[in-house]
Amino acid sequence: MGARTTLIESIKEVSPFQAQLANAIASTPYGKTYEPCIGYEIGIANLYRLGRFHFQPELIYALNKTYLIKTNYSTMNDARFLLSNHTIELDLLLREYISKKIYILVGPYIQIKFRSTMGKGKDLTISKIVNDDLVGYGIKGGIGITTKYIDIQLNNQYSKAIFASGNLLNSGHVPSLSIIWWYDKGNSN
Repeated sequence: MGARTTLIESIKEVSPFQAQLANAIASTPYGKTYEPCIGYEIGIANLYRLGRFHFQPELIYALNKTYLIKTNYSTMNDARFLLSNHTIELDLLLREYISKKIYILVGPYIQIKFRSTMGKGKDLTISKIVNDDLVGYGIKGGIGITTKYIDIQLNNQYSKAIFASGNLLNSGHVPSLSIIWWYDKGNSN
């Protein structure tokens, strides 16, 4: 189990002149920026030895959150939305020990969004984003510290489709800090 946050690449801030120009030619009537928000994860993992490597599959339920701030350049007003994606993730990680107690992790993951919600306000673009189905994938890596029964891991997921559907296709990172309690790790190593 652990805490996670979502860091999405945002469209750069615009100057008042750029906003007026965008509004005049109506090619970019809205700008989007993102603010991180804390979510969480809970799941199960196992550890298998493969020669000098360890294979660590994980099945995780995660709540990914981010604030989307949508600016209307014609009025320069902001609308703020809390986007929440509930996902099931499968991580297939290789674990390599760099010392007796410290290890690194790397491997692919796939996530399936099964529910999304949108906070404050109604917006057709945002509504389309949270209601579309999504299967995302990417790479996950991190570092961990191990004891006999507990591991502490700091991970980062990267994907081209964190909160992605409709008109919102943005890559981003999901850093997480997790504590893993191993039920029978003492007998598996």
